[in-house]
Amino acid sequence: MRHIFTTHALASGVDVKTLSGILDHTRAAFTLDTYTHTTGDMQRRAAEEIDQSFGKVEAPTAPQVTASRTTTSFKAQRGKHRY
Repeated sequence: MRHIFTTHALASGVDVKTLSGILDHTRAAFTLDTYTHTTGDMQRRAAEEIDQSFGKVEAPTAPQVTASRTTTSFKAQRGKHRY
């Protein structure tokens, strides 16, 4: 029951410090580590908040792979290191 209560309280917007006090924990980190897990709704909401704060950015797409091969002018050099 504590797991369900804690997860629903966090999902409803109760801050961790207050929730930690309700559960009689001395550290909020203990509350998060022990009694909570993220739900799909929590992850979606976090993604939406990040989108709003940074402006929505489309996810990069993978480059198109072509069937033809290209050659490069790369030549290995012995004894030289790139750092």
